[in-house]
Amino acid sequence: MFRPLAGAARVRPPAGRPSSRLGGHREAGSLVLAPSRDGRRLLTAGSDGRLRVWALGPEEPVPEASIQGERGAAFLDARWSPTGDAAAVAGEDGRVQLVRLDPAGPPSLVELVAHAGPARVLQFMADGTAVASAGDDGRIEVTPIGESRARKASLAGHVGPVRALDVARDGGRLASAGDDGTLRIWSLAAPESPPLELRGHDGAISQVQLRPDGRAALTAAADGTAREWPLDGGEPLVLRGHGDAVWV
Repeated sequence: MFRPLAGAARVRPPAGRPSSRLGGHREAGSLVLAPSRDGRRLLTAGSDGRLRVWALGPEEPVPEASIQGERGAAFLDARWSPTGDAAAVAGEDGRVQLVRLDPAGPPSLVELVAHAGPARVLQFMADGTAVASAGDDGRIEVTPIGESRARKASLAGHVGPVRALDVARDGGRLASAGDDGTLRIWSLAAPESPPLELRGHDGAISQVQLRPDGRAALTAAADGTAREWPLDGGEPLVLRGHGDAVWV
């Protein structure tokens, strides 16, 4: 289990072993944590504009790399690629950057796209060929990586910041949600087509997740509800009981 602290992270291993504190960030800052899919690495990205990569194993975590962003802007989200050989970060300065980890040399940051305002959330395509990102400009940018043949797209429609993204396992659809309270389902095969727009939340949506079978999307929102939206039509299942905003 990974727990963010002020300027540090703490890794809690299975019972019987002491936890480890991962430092190296400015004490007053906050952190974004991104574990790799195989559990062997952890990326910490701070409001101090610094990235650190840690190797996780049976013993104490070992620092592998440290990168200071050239502008010092805070990082707001971080994700590993499905292959685990690269990561991506979204920054307060609007930039989405690829983190390249070269065993033969120092790590580097490569800009993929820049939003007109803070970039708050990103997701890799399931095959790792492109990155979807979104932020305060209300746009979703789908950016191919390297020599990938993935299709580049710029999706507009949200009013205000987009705070949540998810990509279907087959790479065919993308779900987005944000402060305008709408859930939108986009076709990545035909990004110029209008999205499926679903309304019902009375407030900003903070989280969205597509069900693995692709038949529904789940959302959590500031109105204190979570909802399951069938994507083939019909009314959503509304889950109530929280007295305040639902974040995840």
